[in-house]
Amino acid sequence: MRNHRLLFWTVLFLGSCVLVAPLLTIEIPPIVDYPNHLARLYVLAHGASDPWLSKMYKPRWEIIPNLGIDLLVPWSLSFLPLHIAGRIMLALTLLLPVYGTIAYHRALFQRLSFWQLGSLMVAYNLIFFLGFHNVLLSYGVALLSSAVFCKTLRRNPITNTVIGAACTIVAFFTHIVGCALLLFIIFVHKMFYVGEAWPDWRRLGRALLIQGSGFALIALAPFGLYLASPLATAPVDNSWVSGIDKLKFLLSPVLNYYPILDLVTAGILTIILFVVGIYARSNVSRTAATVAAALFIAYPYLPSETKTATFVDVRFVIFLGFLIFCVFDPRNLPRTAILAIGIPMVSLFLVRTGSVAWVWYNERPDLAAVRETIKPIPPGSRVLVVVAQGPGGGRFAAWGDPALQPGAPTGRFLSITGIPTYWFIGALITIERHAFWPLLFSSDSKQPLAVLPPFDQLAVANGALPRYQGLALDNIPAADLKNFPYVANWRSRFDYVLVLNAGLAGNLRHFLPDRLEFLDQTNFAALFRIKKQG
Repeated sequence: MRNHRLLFWTVLFLGSCVLVAPLLTIEIPPIVDYPNHLARLYVLAHGASDPWLSKMYKPRWEIIPNLGIDLLVPWSLSFLPLHIAGRIMLALTLLLPVYGTIAYHRALFQRLSFWQLGSLMVAYNLIFFLGFHNVLLSYGVALLSSAVFCKTLRRNPITNTVIGAACTIVAFFTHIVGCALLLFIIFVHKMFYVGEAWPDWRRLGRALLIQGSGFALIALAPFGLYLASPLATAPVDNSWVSGIDKLKFLLSPVLNYYPILDLVTAGILTIILFVVGIYARSNVSRTAATVAAALFIAYPYLPSETKTATFVDVRFVIFLGFLIFCVFDPRNLPRTAILAIGIPMVSLFLVRTGSVAWVWYNERPDLAAVRETIKPIPPGSRVLVVVAQGPGGGRFAAWGDPALQPGAPTGRFLSITGIPTYWFIGALITIERHAFWPLLFSSDSKQPLAVLPPFDQLAVANGALPRYQGLALDNIPAADLKNFPYVANWRSRFDYVLVLNAGLAGNLRHFLPDRLEFLDQTNFAALFRIKKQG
């Protein structure tokens, strides 16, 4: 038994080291939202003392259910370099859900099992590569809290209620999705606990009263906090993706950069789950199984967007990817079956993590190109960032289509979805040049940062990049102005134009010479100074 425990913790330590090793390959990994988060954290830490940034931004601390990294990182920048603190934060978002899965499984089954380590396989998932770091942190908080709640459920109900309430408040401020999941897990635990009293009606009524009152008290604080937050009054605006996209996003727990590798991983994991579920003498957690089944059944009906949040349904699929390793506990598998499961799992884990490290290492030239290109931008400037993305440049709207860019490095797009990973690399303008760009995250319902006048007239808290060809239009269509309001009269409102993915556009030296003064172009970025009208 002692040797088993020692081996378990050794494997977990080694697996954790392998998992975070890719973070050593590049200073700013190609994770969609990460550069923008990093810029906001930098402004929160240093903006008030900076003569330029202090004119553009100010902290806005409110009751916001999305503050995980905003509470963790800025204070650490007083003694850590930005990019070190940022990668420590990324390591935490990778590891905390895994450790939460292990803790919850152990609380459910009262033992350590190598099956728990399967959660390492889904640590690199679509939500991580999108840069939804608070969501992942909230998963870890929810799973760790579920473990603590599960262990104390049968003890003093007052103590258990206080623990549950404290955990949900922490989860709420980390991210509201984790808080909602934790509340649901607590509800299911209490439901089964009350059910144990059946058919003793007196005992059942007493348990229902105690556990129901306890749940109401636990839910009261996060519900009240939500009503007091700006998110409560944010417009709903639900939207759903197609059925094909719903099926595609079922792969989200294993999606990263290589479609074939992701499909193989999903196939092997499905086979392993089937074999273990059928042939192993597994103990099954009714609580975890109920939560997992409910999430799976609800997934087709969940919106993809609501209250300015995107990939809402995918967030629950990712949590399901971790939770599946808590549903059952395989036991008494023969050695041949253990090897047949363990060898593919370990091999896949090493190959997948190695592929992430390789992609990130090869993205260093793109990062260096952006940094080199933006060097002429002086502090306090206003920079319009646009993108080159495939043929058809008459309008502003742009999205990621790797098929139109067969020569692009793998790391520029996420697997299957085609989402560009460089979408917010323009945030380096704020970090390294102390200049303004319109897309820094500053939503009043999601971030504790406000844009000051007159820069607020240029800011779009939840936006995307327009195509560079649209700058040639004399009359910008109303639909494009709705999505990119800051491009109206852009020559008078901005000082510079930065083109990302510029290599796709060829030589931009003579692009709009009557409006733009060419300054520099690398294989990935181009910079122009705007010629002012009159």
